Amino acid sequence: MSTTSNSLKTILTRDALLEMAGDRYFERGDNYFRRRSVHDLAVDGDGLTAQVSGSADYYVELWAEEEQLHATCTCLLGVDDIFCNHCVAVGLTWLANPSTAKTQPSQTSTEKTGCLLSSLEFCQPVDARSLPVGRNFFVGS
Repeated sequence: MSTTSNSLKTILTRDALLEMAGDRYFERGDNYFRRRSVHDLAVDGDGLTAQVSGSADYYVELWAEEEQLHATCTCLLGVDDIFCNHCVAVGLTWLANPSTAKTQPSQTSTEKTGCLLSSLEFCQPVDARSLPVGRNFFVGS
């Protein structure tokens, strides 16, 4: 059984996900949820972690802090602190059946951030002087 704190159980609702993501990303996240694209859902203290398979594999963390829902995702939207469709999919998966989440030992926020950052394959140092002038490039895999 899940040991998620009462705080997350109170805060993480379908309405909260819709409010944080907006209609567009909520609908996309609902599609990921319905396609069962969320894997390795785990409870970590007052948070959740999971992997979402989409155009690539993305790593999501949802947690409660000071009675507010927070999230990180390794997708481009998540890196820009946008509550993305992958976050919605993880939230909806947990809401549908919280008892399916595995329990993990709690990590410090520094350890969690390190785990998420290590999964960001596209975060590589680039010498901007080597890029052609006047063109936009996404550097990564």
